[in-house]
Amino acid sequence: MRFLVTIDGSDIGVGMPPERLAQVVEQMVTPGLEKLVQWEQEGRVYGGGYTAARGGVFIMEADSSEEVDQLVTSLPHWGLVKVDVKPLISTNAMLERARAMSQRLQERVG
Repeated sequence: MRFLVTIDGSDIGVGMPPERLAQVVEQMVTPGLEKLVQWEQEGRVYGGGYTAARGGVFIMEADSSEEVDQLVTSLPHWGLVKVDVKPLISTNAMLERARAMSQRLQERVG
């Protein structure tokens, strides 16, 4: 199954003194990004970060919503970011749905 995972890190560091922010980046953000790179190399995620912004979007391959939850919540910086996960259907399934809807509409009109 595929899932769209959006990570928004725009609030990281708000109101934090620079020395504390440096710790957070070193201890949580960088290890979290390293994990995403590892998953990308393994073929588990595809995507990347937004240009000149703090966040990113990924397509994640997983067997279940529970697996996605386990993976995403294991990221060291998970508690610092906003995460949105949406299950995806294939484009083939979308095509089948559109054809079925078209058929129902034609039956109502005709």
